[in-house]
Amino acid sequence: EMLQKAIDRIAATHVAVHIQPAHYPILGEHLLHSISEVLNLPMDHDIIQAWEKAYTQLAHLLIEHEQQIYHRLEQQSGSWTGWREFEIVDKQNQQDQTELTLAPIDHKETAYAKAGQSIMLKVKVKQMGIEQPQHYTLTQSSDSRSYSVAVTREPVESGIPSVSNILLDELQIGDHVQLTAPLN
Repeated sequence: EMLQKAIDRIAATHVAVHIQPAHYPILGEHLLHSISEVLNLPMDHDIIQAWEKAYTQLAHLLIEHEQQIYHRLEQQSGSWTGWREFEIVDKQNQQDQTELTLAPIDHKETAYAKAGQSIMLKVKVKQMGIEQPQHYTLTQSSDSRSYSVAVTREPVESGIPSVSNILLDELQIGDHVQLTAPLN
């Protein structure tokens, strides 16, 4: 009970980036090895064993909660799980931000969403050969065909382009991005 709010936030983030149960053992193994290394303790030490037990319990709680969220998304009209490809259909510059309107390229219905709900948006970072996700908040209630988000320029840190700056500087109307379904 004491962890419920944190579990709710973590589970929502995990669903937004499409974490699956199979990912937990991989993370757990690397986490435990990192803790062992930082504390300079062998893997069979009592402290590492206690961390393993705690991680396993938390992982089970998160997996169960995430499966409930995935199931809820699958049951919601127009919703989906994982990533779905969208097209930038409008780009309106406002004072200190740009409003993007995004529509699914499959032209199927989207789940109704209210302003303030969050989505995860993923773009290709060509310079690095990777895809990078970032959370955005919906700026208005959606119709059944599109979502709108406000994008604000971010400072460039260590030469790595941010998702927001890629959306503002590199992507135009007609370009594609990937979204996860809106979450409360």
